[in-house]
Amino acid sequence: MITIALDILAAGLIFIMILFVLGEIFFYNYQESSVISRGTLIQQCPFCLVIFYCFRDTQIAVCPHCQSYLETGEGKYA
Repeated sequence: MITIALDILAAGLIFIMILFVLGEIFFYNYQESSVISRGTLIQQCPFCLVIFYCFRDTQIAVCPHCQSYLETGEGKYA
């Protein structure tokens, strides 16, 4: 019968778990279809500095905190 020291078995399992977690982080952050990677949905209000998601594809967004109208898209100059 083959016997393995308990400390070697524990170290091997911890190593495999660390590799699994790092792999999941890598594949999660570098997906092509990620919402964060597009960057167009995230807006920041220049008045109250709140960062929010703009779910509509329009040229004007409304800040949910201070209700300011913000220009989005290619016509943005600020």
